[in-house]
Amino acid sequence: MSNIFFLKKKNIRLNQLFPNFKFKKNFLINDIKPLHLSKKNDLTFFDSIDYINHAGNTKASACITNEKIEKYLPKTIEKIVVKNVLLELAKSLKAIYPDSDKDYNDKSLIIPKKKSFPGVSFGNNVLIGKNVIIGKNSEIGSNSIIEQNVRIGKNCIIGYGTILRKTIVGDNVVIQDNCKIGQKGFGFIPVKSKNFKFPHIGKVVIKNDVEIASGCTIDRGSVDDTIIGENTYLDNQVHIAHNVQIGSNCMIAGQVGFAGSSKIGNNVKIGGQAGISGHLKIGDNVKIGGGSGVVKNIGNNETVMGYPAEPLREFLKKKKKMNFTEIDKKKIEELLPHREPMLLIDKLTKIVHLKSATAIMYVKKNGFYVQGHFPNQPVMPGVLIVEAFGQAAAALTACGIDPKEYNNKLVYLMGIDKARFRSPVIPDCELHLEIEAVRSHGRVWKYKGTAKVDGKRMADAEWSATIVERKE
Repeated sequence: MSNIFFLKKKNIRLNQLFPNFKFKKNFLINDIKPLHLSKKNDLTFFDSIDYINHAGNTKASACITNEKIEKYLPKTIEKIVVKNVLLELAKSLKAIYPDSDKDYNDKSLIIPKKKSFPGVSFGNNVLIGKNVIIGKNSEIGSNSIIEQNVRIGKNCIIGYGTILRKTIVGDNVVIQDNCKIGQKGFGFIPVKSKNFKFPHIGKVVIKNDVEIASGCTIDRGSVDDTIIGENTYLDNQVHIAHNVQIGSNCMIAGQVGFAGSSKIGNNVKIGGQAGISGHLKIGDNVKIGGGSGVVKNIGNNETVMGYPAEPLREFLKKKKKMNFTEIDKKKIEELLPHREPMLLIDKLTKIVHLKSATAIMYVKKNGFYVQGHFPNQPVMPGVLIVEAFGQAAAALTACGIDPKEYNNKLVYLMGIDKARFRSPVIPDCELHLEIEAVRSHGRVWKYKGTAKVDGKRMADAEWSATIVERKE
């Protein structure tokens, strides 16, 4: 099937795109297609070992690839071995489809004439491009734009303020208000000081009985198509990037984001605000919990949760381990490298996972820290109050993260800000260190805390710490 949305240059031979290569057959290029869709005289590309199964069976006549994986291609294919596969692909797409790297405004838009669309209902200020086809009993809401060559089936409802371009819509489809469908995806190839725009020659295919709620954005495919399978429902503000293909009977809750080229199976359910990384395969009957981050493939019939997403049983097991509000000194010794006499805190209470806690230090008359500080008038040194703050924060962080991640690690104090000592801490008291994690970036954490005795503020500070590898 020819591309109805982009004008293709004709009579381009292989050596016109790659003049520095010698080919056995310098054929006229029919089209550029993915490995699994290519036919004779098509140009394809193979840039990742993830697509090895398609590579050996491709019917394309030529393939852009790199030297590490060229051996997996059929022997009969013309191999164009380059350093940057995607850059050469982008240049080839631009040469054959020169208008595909930008979304130009449709100059053919007009107010539709009812006689041209029998059985179709239009709201106010609707604009329709040339060669648009709309099936009977469909409704187009006010202020919507349907660009040239778009196909809409019968019994469809298009809401207010929606824009459709480079899209084919099946029958009985509902697209609610303010959706943007078929725009160019987010794709650039960094080249020195300039980004080379990646052309998008694919389309969006929305199959029968799909419902798309308000504010969704669906990018068209780059070389392949973006596809929404039959009877799939998208909640509000779902974003679907280029080449994503979602199966039938899926339920996608609000604010889920799909990165490019991921394949979603049938009967998949995804909770709100989950994120699906690019180039992944999600099997049939999968359930993904809300707020999860999926970074690897998921097999059929799995239920996952968390970030990174993991099997639900493992997630719940870890969560149960983290579902405590207090740890004693023995547990603190498992988390921290400090030992007597420099292990200052005796207990960590009121723990809110990775957010806050209260550490308790028993300030004793015979503590090493008051010997000579000061004779006949012992006072807890202010610098050790700060040290106790740091230990409390390290324990809070260590008991909150995955034990595997914290294994063989240390927490180092990096800096102290706004330290204030308001009243002296006299021995034979409980010093309560109320700490809070303000923010984190990678392995660096920012905290603040207040030290109290019997509810009276004795000191406060802000500080930062980092997690580092423990040296042998």
